[in-house]
Amino acid sequence: MLAELDLAGPFAPTQGAVPGTEIAGVGREALEATLTAVRHVCLRLTCVSQLAKGTAQDYRVTDTDFAGMLKAMGSGR
Repeated sequence: MLAELDLAGPFAPTQGAVPGTEIAGVGREALEATLTAVRHVCLRLTCVSQLAKGTAQDYRVTDTDFAGMLKAMGSGR
């Protein structure tokens, strides 16, 4: 599961790796960007799962309807 991934571990060595440089800050920024990306992936997967579940429970939803719901998820960009 994504929730079980150790996302901070790979960035830990950057903290204090090169004293007197900005690498620790860059490592923290990279970790925050990674965490944000994974959060968004998790949210997107949850939305897709809910759409698929709703589709499975309601046979009146057509493939076109399902495709439209998926497309609507991406329209917020």
